[in-house]
Amino acid sequence: MKLNRTLALAAGATLILLGTQTLQAQELALGVKVTGSVPKGDLGDNTFLDSKLGYGAGVHLAIGVPGGALVPRIDYTVYDNHGNGGAKATMLQAGVDYDYYFNPGYTGPYLGVGAGYGSTKFQQDTPRLDDRPNNIYYAGQVGYMFTRNLGAEARYTYAEYKPNFNGGTPSYSSPTLNASLIFQF
Repeated sequence: MKLNRTLALAAGATLILLGTQTLQAQELALGVKVTGSVPKGDLGDNTFLDSKLGYGAGVHLAIGVPGGALVPRIDYTVYDNHGNGGAKATMLQAGVDYDYYFNPGYTGPYLGVGAGYGSTKFQQDTPRLDDRPNNIYYAGQVGYMFTRNLGAEARYTYAEYKPNFNGGTPSYSSPTLNASLIFQF
């Protein structure tokens, strides 16, 4: 329910920002990405997960606005720790970024900031743990679009999770470092 509300808020913010622009043909690019991600902080310190590479995928819609692009996005990431009773964290995040391009034409280097809402499923086989807390995340990224269709991005995302494990509620700070290969159409 909260995730649906966040998606509605993200869509509303996108429409408001687009509505403030002069009416012109907006440049749109649908994109997909494959991601490698490393959990840091409490989440990646071997208490629940480890700092091993996770994997993920995402979709986004880059909407051209003056100076850059407004980018609603959905990302899915999985982390496994087979050495900790089969611990696993599965993240689904939806948010909006603003990417500032240094060159016209949405190619070359860019910097971005973003925020959104996510839901993370924490699971462990031994002892049996299972919970899905929701959270807000913040992000910053730097990227390079080699062409209008191919790019790479390094992203830092910060969130805090409080899963309920058998009555206990640990708090995990979770900065993650992500590297993505981007394909746009």
